[in-house]
Amino acid sequence: MYGGYARLTLGSFLLQGEGWISPHHGTRDPAKVLLLAQNATHFSAANRARMGVLGANPTVDQVTTDASYSYVTTDVRMAYTFDVGTDRDPVELTPYADFEYTRDLESISDEVYGGDGEAGQSPRGRMIHARLVW
Repeated sequence: MYGGYARLTLGSFLLQGEGWISPHHGTRDPAKVLLLAQNATHFSAANRARMGVLGANPTVDQVTTDASYSYVTTDVRMAYTFDVGTDRDPVELTPYADFEYTRDLESISDEVYGGDGEAGQSPRGRMIHARLVW
């Protein structure tokens, strides 16, 4: 895995960014892939195509055994701190905006099979979260 993190502070303004890439190189077990395809909730058409589980009665010979892909995540945050208290009772308010992108081509949201069950999971392995927090 490789990547990086950067932070820039200018007075009350904060900008942070990070990105990570994790290459994966593996071999799928065809029998376990067929079991996964049969039992996993939300095993999408994109998952089936990527792993070679096609047709009404897929066989172990059809399964794509090469599992080479990269997991990618990027996160950018911006914040500004407002001093809203007094010298005797200091209070800071820091609203922020956050943008997160993740690409995991092997993702399956079913928790039984290693997924996280989170909303926003796409059948093509891409997730985007944008937040504005006060």
